[in-house]
Amino acid sequence: MVLIFKSTRVSLEKSVEKSELAGNAVTFLHEEDYLEQYKHPKIDAETTIDPGLRKPSDIGKGWHFCIDPYDTGLRQKWFKYKKNPNQPQDYDPFEGSDYSIPMVWNLTKPEWFYYEGSAWYSKTLKDPRNNFDKEKCDRLILEIGGASYSCRIFIDGVFVGVHLGASTPCSLDITEYIRFSEVSLMICVNNSRTRENIPATHTDWFNYGGIHRNIFLYQVPNHFIQRTIVRLTKDQNFIEVIVKMNKKNKLPIKAYIVISKLHTNKEFKIENGEGSVIIEKVPQLWEPSNPILYKVDIKAGNDFWQDNIGFRVITAKGQQVFLNGRPRRLDGISVHEDDLMNGRITSEEDIRQRFKHARELGAIFIRLAHYPHSPMVARIADEEGLLIWSEIPVYWTLDYENPNTVKDANNQLKELIRRDINRASIIFWSLANETADTDARINFLSILANTARSEDPTRLLTAACLINQETLQISDRLVEHIDVIGVNEYFGWYDPEIQDLELFLKHYKLNKPLLISETGADAVAGHHGNIETLMTEEWQANFFENQIKILKKYYGASGPLIGITPWILYDFRSPRRQREYQNGWNRKGLIAEDKTTKKVAFQVMADFYRGIHPE
Repeated sequence: MVLIFKSTRVSLEKSVEKSELAGNAVTFLHEEDYLEQYKHPKIDAETTIDPGLRKPSDIGKGWHFCIDPYDTGLRQKWFKYKKNPNQPQDYDPFEGSDYSIPMVWNLTKPEWFYYEGSAWYSKTLKDPRNNFDKEKCDRLILEIGGASYSCRIFIDGVFVGVHLGASTPCSLDITEYIRFSEVSLMICVNNSRTRENIPATHTDWFNYGGIHRNIFLYQVPNHFIQRTIVRLTKDQNFIEVIVKMNKKNKLPIKAYIVISKLHTNKEFKIENGEGSVIIEKVPQLWEPSNPILYKVDIKAGNDFWQDNIGFRVITAKGQQVFLNGRPRRLDGISVHEDDLMNGRITSEEDIRQRFKHARELGAIFIRLAHYPHSPMVARIADEEGLLIWSEIPVYWTLDYENPNTVKDANNQLKELIRRDINRASIIFWSLANETADTDARINFLSILANTARSEDPTRLLTAACLINQETLQISDRLVEHIDVIGVNEYFGWYDPEIQDLELFLKHYKLNKPLLISETGADAVAGHHGNIETLMTEEWQANFFENQIKILKKYYGASGPLIGITPWILYDFRSPRRQREYQNGWNRKGLIAEDKTTKKVAFQVMADFYRGIHPE
């Protein structure tokens, strides 16, 4: 198919100051509602695609980059100007340093370390279809895996949309904007913290800025598979497949599904953009000890989609969690997506190292804190047989009464679920972390709970709830909306009385599973002393020994406690941590920030998970 468009490329002979685009020099400098024109259209969950195993074109190399502290580019509409070597300008989108995406600016130059604001990525694409079969390239989908926090996209001088959310994918059909053999692509990213954002202004991790995940182009036909859900039927006897196309089709589309390991080849119909089929075969269930995956091939019209999918059942009854009908103890660890050299940028090698350390610890369960991690994490966990808690950054104090904040959180949750719905390793969606129990917050989180259950009725909901420090009980009304109760407790560290942990566990009467979603103490790797000296490895190790003496009484079959995810696997950056031994780092890692040096406490937890308890 050949696409033909009329040219609308902007051609300007006037200087920047005299241009009608930005008004005269005085007007654009004093315009303070300039962002209003860049709030719509929104790029949200409705355009999210599940690419499965589609092969993309990686366009991450050769980007020009410039910070823009005063948003001059949006005020003055830099994206509309042609290059003019004879006109002095404060910014030229096609000059400047050459960078590759993924990239975070904080670790690129020392002076950008704490920079919060706008920055521009610019690139000229030489015929975006060059890497594809031009005869079959009906549509092009742009996917940005993660950009912190707002991401505004401009193609050949046209504003095509804005995406909000640092860690969920931004997917957009850009076909109608590709009008020339050379295409100007400009992306304005802004990581400013605001009260309205998810998360808001106050967090406990580093606010990296930039496009920190891959940027891809996908070739698809006019009618393409946008999302696919492959799971067990509600009665768990067979396999249910749901296919959603990018748009409603006037005539029915024939579709076929092949699962070769199950000797399945079945035809079904897609009408009005959606179709479903039941495969009357019983797959072998995915287990951590046997993470079996099935290759699923789906053809719908001219489109072809495939993925590797595991089938398993996760349920909660009483104070137990059951995986495939058997109670499961969740020995775990919490992890951040942070790196000494690369910040939020991760890789397959980094993820596999993380999982290797989790295995050495004896962990089978991983809490991904406090935002959606790279989609590679769950894919690799599927292969390696690890169980995952995945969450969105509803964290501490938000503007719960603001409808825009509700929309943002709800959209991020949808984008996360739609991105990862076929990953067997994910067993919990988490709605919030340490949020105070108010009427506005309960209304806010009840909306999210309803969204999660509507999008995915097969997984359990959880959250890190607050303990009432006076009564040592959970009085958080959020427990009515979730299936597994997470609690962050630091008895013996921030709360000095370690015996209060035992009182809390004795008082726990809820008929729902309980999971310690955080517990830990700071220690600097290599700093040694006795158990009475704060910030030493010995103090941290003793903290965990004291925790274990109490927790083991209530763990597994002997009590309501189904698991622990200590805080945290690796030390990570946190600007609010500024004591002498912290210097901008949260030092609660069982391993130092070099991701190599294990602290004494690592072995203490490893012994506990293997059944060796301190006396």
